[in-house]
Amino acid sequence: MSKKPRGDAKLKTLPAPVQAALFDQCKPGYGPAAAWLLAEHGIKTSAGALSQFYGWYPFSLSATVSYARQFEAELAKLPALAGDAAKISQLGQIGFEMLAMRTQDLEGFATLKKIRNKEVELTISQKAHELKVRQYEEKIAAARSSLEKAKGKGGVSPETLKLIEEQLRLL
Repeated sequence: MSKKPRGDAKLKTLPAPVQAALFDQCKPGYGPAAAWLLAEHGIKTSAGALSQFYGWYPFSLSATVSYARQFEAELAKLPALAGDAAKISQLGQIGFEMLAMRTQDLEGFATLKKIRNKEVELTISQKAHELKVRQYEEKIAAARSSLEKAKGKGGVSPETLKLIEEQLRLL
């Protein structure tokens, strides 16, 4: 199912928005769809080709991506998920994976799992970076506080100087 369409497959190589519109045009019948395609895009095709396209399109990658985006948009409307982009993305990914499994698109499913795992790795890495930044900021604040205390007392004692140096070494 994940096989790339042949280069001479006119309908299967149309841009994704045109494919979606063509799929909708085929619902009432192939005759009107063929007339629409010729009038709007200058592409002449047969009812047989439209029939094959109509059967293929729901399982194509562009349709699956479109489905996933629509699914995520619908999830975003739910009050329980309002404003939680991470959960919406995660649930959308699950829906996308389920669709890939249903259509037996093993290559697509594997690709999606890799992308999802990479997203999780990046999130973990970002949180670790944020923690390090926060720790450095706390150390800098402590060093500045010690320095201000020393200035307020009229000088830097050897103990305070040693404490400041230790804190600066931690940075």
